[in-house]
Amino acid sequence: MMVSNHIRLISLNPQGLKSPGRLNALLYESKRKQVDALLLQECNFDFASESYVRETARNHGYLACVGYSDNRGGSAIFLRASTFNLDPRKPIEYTSALQGRVTFVSVAVGDTHLKLCSMYVPAGTQER
Repeated sequence: MMVSNHIRLISLNPQGLKSPGRLNALLYESKRKQVDALLLQECNFDFASESYVRETARNHGYLACVGYSDNRGGSAIFLRASTFNLDPRKPIEYTSALQGRVTFVSVAVGDTHLKLCSMYVPAGTQER
């Protein structure tokens, strides 16, 4: 099996994905464009939406690593399972910090190990 020496990574601030259909549409387009890692900021996912987020990601062949937040913000990394040789039905180990504003995950592509991070930095000076 030949492994490509590059991945397609996109970082995006969608300013919220809780509205019906927004996450589904984003992951549909990501799959269509063959995005390997999607780094999101200000996705606004709370803990109550965890099963919806994981199921929607799995339906598109992605794994969700989400920094859930109880307020506006949050961060997430969606990994295309086939790129990283992952089972989309099994959660991957990752870390989030600062009330979900930062999400970290380590993955391998062939012999290369990548450390990915997505970070939501609020616009307001006080919040930063």
